[in-house]
Formats: sequence, C-alpha cells, structure tokens
Amino acid sequence: MKKIYLNLRCLFYIFLIVPFIRLEGFVNNETIDALYSGMKLCSVIILFVWGVYKFKFDKFIFLYGTYILLYILSANMNNTMSLSLYVAILPGLVLILLLKIVIRHNDQIIFLKYLSNFFMLLVISNLLFLIIYPDGIWQEVTRQVNLYYELTPVHLLGKSNAVTPLLLIMSSFILIKDKLVNNKITAYGIIGLFIVLLSVILTKSSTGILGSLVYLFVILIFSLKLQSKLNKAINFRLYFIIGLIITLAVVFFQFQNNFSYIFELLFDKDITFSNRTNVWNLTFQYIRENFVLKNYLLGSGLSGYSAIIYAGRYAHAHNHLLHIFVQSGVFGVCIYIYLIYSALKSISNGQKQEPNVIYIILAANIFATVLMFITETYTTPMIVLLLYFSYRIDCFTNYKGVSSKKKGDV
Repeated sequence: MKKIYLNLRCLFYIFLIVPFIRLEGFVNNETIDALYSGMKLCSVIILFVWGVYKFKFDKFIFLYGTYILLYILSANMNNTMSLSLYVAILPGLVLILLLKIVIRHNDQIIFLKYLSNFFMLLVISNLLFLIIYPDGIWQEVTRQVNLYYELTPVHLLGKSNAVTPLLLIMSSFILIKDKLVNNKITAYGIIGLFIVLLSVILTKSSTGILGSLVYLFVILIFSLKLQSKLNKAINFRLYFIIGLIITLAVVFFQFQNNFSYIFELLFDKDITFSNRTNVWNLTFQYIRENFVLKNYLLGSGLSGYSAIIYAGRYAHAHNHLLHIFVQSGVFGVCIYIYLIYSALKSISNGQKQEPNVIYIILAANIFATVLMFITETYTTPMIVLLLYFSYRIDCFTNYKGVSSKKKGDV
C-alpha cells in the first residue's frame, strides 16, 4: 500500500513540474498557452503552500530568495513592477521548494525514476518532431533586417539556441538516475545521452553544439580519472573560475579580436559571433549612458534591458551574466555567481569523499551551461533546479531510505 502511495505522490511531483517545461512548439495556440498559464499558477500555489509546511532554510535558498528580492526592489525603484516580473523569477524558487519536499518525504530515488522517465519521453518526442519538422513546428519573427524578417524555428521544447541547456539537464537526470538505481550507466542512460546529442546537432545551433561537446568531453575525461590516484584532486570550482575569466576576456575585453583570422579560418565563423559582440557593445553603451550608482548596484529592473531595443532590435544581452547585471546590478550578478560556486563546491566535496561519475555529470552540465552563457541568455527555471540539485546532491548519493539533512539547515 505504501508503494502505491509513493508512486501517486511522485506522479503528482511530475504533474507540478510539467508547467515549467513549456512545449514551445504548441504555445502559439492560444488555448494551449492559456492552459499552461493556468497549470503554472496552480503549481505555484500548491508548491508554496506545501513547501512552507515545516520549511527549513539553507544557504542556497536564503541567497536565491535575496536574489529575487533584489529584482523586486530594482523593479520598484525603476517603476517596472509588473506581473511578468513574478512570472520570470518565481518558477526557480518553486522548483527549489519541490526538491525540498521530495527530500523531506524521503522520495529521492523514486522521484528520480519518475523524473528521468518523464524526461526520456520529452527528449524522444522532441527528436521525432525535429525529424518531422526540421525547420521548426512554427517560425517566430524575431527581428526585421532591411526589408526582410528574420524567422527563428521553434521546436517542441523551444528555439534552437534556447533548447540546449534544457536538453542537457534532462540528459543529466537520466544518467544520474541510471547510475543511482543500477550502480552503472546502462543502455537506458546511453540512449538518452545519444538522443540529446543528436537533437542538439539537428537544431544547428553552434552554441548548443559546442556546449554539448564540452558536456560530453568533460564526462569522458574526468570519468577516466576516477580510477587514478588524482581523482580526489579534482576541484570543479577552479574550472568555473577559469570559465569566468574566459567570459571576461571574450565579452568585456573581446580578446578574440586579436585572433580573428585564425578564428575565421578554423571555425568558418566571423569574430562577432553572429553579431553578438555588437549586442554586447550596445549593452555597455546603454549602461554608460543610463546607469547611475543605484543601477550599478541594483540594476534597472526586469524590463530594463528593453531600452536597448531601440538601437539594436535585441530583447536580451546575448550574455547571461551581463543580462543579469543590467537587470539586478552588481549585487544580483554576484549572488548568481556564488550560487553556481556553491553548487560546484558541494559537487567537489562529494567527489573528494567518494568519487562517483554522478558528480562529474553534474559538473559537466554546469560547465557546459556556463560556457553557453557567454553568447546566450537563458530563462528556463530548470537551470535553478540543476544548481539546487547539485547543492543537495548528498541527499541523493547518500540516500538510505531515511531523512537526509544537509549541514547548514536551520
């Protein structure tokens, strides 16, 4: 009887997650879009009511809550408060509450089973639609270039560039469930990984393909070290710091301009990353012309970046961290960076105590996502779920069927 109860509860968990993974290929239909909005509102209410019961803070939740409050404060100061603010920032917090509920009810493993099966269904469906509709289920008009309109293909799970982080996160949960349940990566996990990589290739997104290759490369290289004596020396936080340095070099100092000939020869791409450097420069110009001290500290609010559209026709900064800086200032971007650092710290600590490919998979996913941050801005709340799952990974790797409590809970 207990098993049936747990299964029903886990089915309910998945039902609550569904609204936060939009089937973008169908949301151009007003009825489906309205259905998603209604389901999302229900999920938010249910998870808030359920999540606050016996709620316990940890450092990650405190910092993410502060991050949300910064957005609200900035929006208030800049008169940009709107419903879209809460639609954009609350899903991440709601998914954190969901994971805390799972841990509180000791449903970690069975939750991963249901979640991985749900993700497998989504990645298979997405691949089938990519094959049937290679140019997208529908096309979105993103901007006008001279007399022509630029169309962006929208696939089942989203646009070409935007869908990769979501696919990689799904792949990670499929692989982690496989390892935790079977104590090895089976055909199930390998097939899921293959489907995800093939899907990214079919989207023809250069950023997505590069991120996926880094994801696969990190998993393979560090997995080979598991049997070596150096495995305990892996410090994933160091590689994240290196990634931040690369971001500064590429976005802020645009160091790559010194190697434009080599870059174009090897990758057959212009050094502007398909005009992204121009977007960055427009963003820097906007900051210089419009920011005062309070904006540097707290940003210009959620819709602050829209002011750039007049000059460059772009709705976001094409760099995740730069976009966060425009919206929430130095405080916001520092908190966000520290959340990533905290997730990698938990992964590194777990790897030192008991080396496991699970930690490598999570680190590879975060590395690939941070790399894609350089040229893209992502809004999927699943990134927050990935970070909090990484932060609480000990509750899953040390699962004994009894309550797990992370040091730092109060």
